[in-house]
Amino acid sequence: MATYRYLDKDHNVLEEHDFGTVQDAEEHRLSVLGAEIIEKVEDSGKD
Repeated sequence: MATYRYLDKDHNVLEEHDFGTVQDAEEHRLSVLGAEIIEKVEDSGKD
């Protein structure tokens, strides 16, 4: 799984969610009001 961040046009974070595939993340973007950008959150390596 990977965490994806949904941003508006001004790069404000709207939501963050974990998804198994990029396709799932893209499909979820349609339900996030104002989301124009999806970025994958890099794993910090901390546990």
